[in-house]
Amino acid sequence: MTISDRAKSDDREAELRRALDRALRDLDRAKASRLDLVEATYRAAFDAAQLVSLAPVKAPRKQPKGDVTAILIIGDWQFGKVTPEYDSEIAERRVMALAEKAARRVAEVGASEVVCLVVGDMVEGELVFPGQQHHIDASLFRQVFKTGELLAQVVRSMLAVAPTVRVRSCIGNHGAIGGRERR
Repeated sequence: MTISDRAKSDDREAELRRALDRALRDLDRAKASRLDLVEATYRAAFDAAQLVSLAPVKAPRKQPKGDVTAILIIGDWQFGKVTPEYDSEIAERRVMALAEKAARRVAEVGASEVVCLVVGDMVEGELVFPGQQHHIDASLFRQVFKTGELLAQVVRSMLAVAPTVRVRSCIGNHGAIGGRERR
């Protein structure tokens, strides 16, 4: 090997070392960024969970009149969606009105059981279609936790009028999260 070849080999080795150092630094930055993202996700979920509050369940006041099963179909709340006639505040009021009316009717018929069928599309989401972030009033965490709280309140209101409440659910029909591009 000539001195010139040796110098070229040393230069190539030094260039490869610099490239490896750059790649390792980039990897460290990416790991730190991912850890920051994970921490921010946990923090957002924790903050959203702190807003959930559930009142104690009241026991049914009357004994059921027989073997009557009431069915309550719950779906398409699209919690978080904003239109001129709809937003999260209106959604919450409507859900609570539904719970009150359903509890009243279940109590009237003296049902011994309520089956709550949750048929999906309960939250609006954030990345279902381009520009959706301009049509929502709550983050995905807030949508999920508030919807969970509202569902719990509906179920608990049924427990206040019937000794047995069963919940069955399925996903909605509005496509993959993130739409076709992110499938």
